[in-house]
Formats: sequence, C-alpha cells, structure tokens
Amino acid sequence: MSTQTSVFFLGATGYIGGAVLQLLLEDSRYEITLLVRDQGKAKIFEEKFNVRTVIGTLEDEKLLEEEAAKADVVFNIAALWIIPGIKALLAGSKIRFEKTGEKPIFIHTSGAAAVAGEDAHGEDIPGKTYVDTDVATMTNLSSEHIHNIADTMVRRADVEGGYVRSYILYPPMVWGEQRGILAEAGLANVRPPAMSLPIKFSIARGQGGVIGKGLNKWSHVEVHEQADLYKLVLESALSNPTFPSGNEGTYFPSSGTFTMLSAAKSYTKALFASGKSRSADPEPFTDEELAQWGPGGIFARYMGSSVVCEGERGRALGWKPVLGTSAFLASLGVEVEASLAER
Repeated sequence: MSTQTSVFFLGATGYIGGAVLQLLLEDSRYEITLLVRDQGKAKIFEEKFNVRTVIGTLEDEKLLEEEAAKADVVFNIAALWIIPGIKALLAGSKIRFEKTGEKPIFIHTSGAAAVAGEDAHGEDIPGKTYVDTDVATMTNLSSEHIHNIADTMVRRADVEGGYVRSYILYPPMVWGEQRGILAEAGLANVRPPAMSLPIKFSIARGQGGVIGKGLNKWSHVEVHEQADLYKLVLESALSNPTFPSGNEGTYFPSSGTFTMLSAAKSYTKALFASGKSRSADPEPFTDEELAQWGPGGIFARYMGSSVVCEGERGRALGWKPVLGTSAFLASLGVEVEASLAER
C-alpha cells in the first residue's frame, strides 16, 4: 500500500499554480494527478515528472468529481469563477469522506480582490486593512464579489457539511518571474498577469499610464514566497488533524503594500528609457482605455480600488517573506522588458 499522499491539482500550468506545483514535485511524499487541457503538455508532465494527468477542463464536472473522490488533497488554483466546477470538486471530496471516514484537505485559491472596496478610480479613499485572523470579517465578505460565492461554498463544506478541511488563500498583487523546473520545461506561465495589464496598455498608447491619481493601495507578494505558504499550509494540515480550518483557515500571503502611482512611476520610467513612453511620468488612462481591461473593465475597477491586507496566520506558522515593496517596484522594469520582447 502506498504511503504517499494523493493530490488532485488544478492550475498546473498557471502562474501561481506552477510555482506551487514545483514544490510538490520536488517532494516524494506526494502522488500527484494533474488536470491538464493540452495533451502535449500532459505527455511532458508524465515523462519528465512522473505524475499522472487527466485531460479535461474546469467545465468537465463528472471528471472533476471522480478525481476529487480519489484524492487526500485537492489543490484548486484554477477554478475561481467556475462555480459548477467547484461544486463538482466538493462533491468528489464528500464521496471521499463518506468512503474513508477521513476528511480530505481542500486548498482553494480566491484573491485579495475579494476585499476590494468601491471603485476608487485611483483615489486614496480611507478604507479597511483586512487581517486574516479577523474571523467575523472574513466570513462576512460582500457577496457582490464573485470570489466570495466560491469561497463561501468551500468554507461551508467544512463548517456546515463537515466533510472537508478547507483552507482558502487570498493572493494580493503577485509579482516576479516564475522560475524553476516547470518554467524550464515550458509548461507554466512565467509572467505575472496583473501588472502586465497596465504595462501592455501603456506600450500600446505610447505613454506610461496610471488609473486616476494612482493613490489607491494594494498589498503584494512574490510568487515563489507565496508558494512557500501554500506548501506550509498543506504540511501543517497533514501533520496535525486538528489544524484549524474552515472559518479559521483563511490566509493572506501579503509581504508589503504599494500605491499604484509608485508602480506606474516605476514602469513608466522603464518605458521612457526604452523609447516607448513620451514622458517619464505616468499619465491617467482614459475611461475608454480602462473599459478594455476585461469584461466591462472589471480588472480596472479592481486595480483602481484599495486592497490592503495583513497575513497573521502564515507568519504564526513560520512563513517569513523577505521580498518587500522595493523589490516589487524594481521587478517592474523586468516586466517592461518582457512585455516589449513579446511584441
């Protein structure tokens, strides 16, 4: 009988998911099954990393349920907004519990935008600093944010259903190039998608841009330091059957806070040095430009709001991120170079 912990992993080729997955691949204690869309990538995963893959999408509900039912751990770093897929994963985990009597671990990825306030359009509107140990606040977040629909389902499966041990991580602005074995194999997205948006739109208009005055604030974390927290939560849950979950299983992987103006100044300066911005100082994006940032301009609304969060739970476990705001701002020059190279 295998003594390995079986893991069903969603998000293997993603920016955040790839960084987490490579930590698990380097650890022989895990028997990993990946959901992969592309058969070519699935073959590489199996041949290079000795994992099992299943071909499918987040809409393949029957497949998701079947695979979750086989797993000690479900890692969802993909199906944030696809509610039927999350329901299927939870249904599979419930089957697993009913069969084994052991509650599977369900690690779900939300986003710090779940605590975003009103669309400040770059203004410094006084707001709340969210702390992950504030159970009353974390369990009563606005249902207007699509994140919280799925988050509530996952948490209730633990607190009310009693058939999983749930842990929800809320990534803020994640930055840095993904490095390591999956990046080298060409299997994972290596660039941070969020900050790529204003940089690419700035390049297209020939001038570095900012949302409004850029006075709104966001918390941030480097992608590999965040991955360390994912694994730390997993290992803590595996080593301790009473490790707090559900209402007390929420985590903000936050390393620091920045203003959007400081970020815009950094990438605009780099664009100007490359001859891709008329000025070294950022100028406001127009409403017409911001409307192109996702359906209905949803990403512009989030990035123009303030999202300030503090992660006390992770630090209590020993998580110690060292890359702060100065490192984040310096990384934006690299993102400018990468965006220009893609054109």
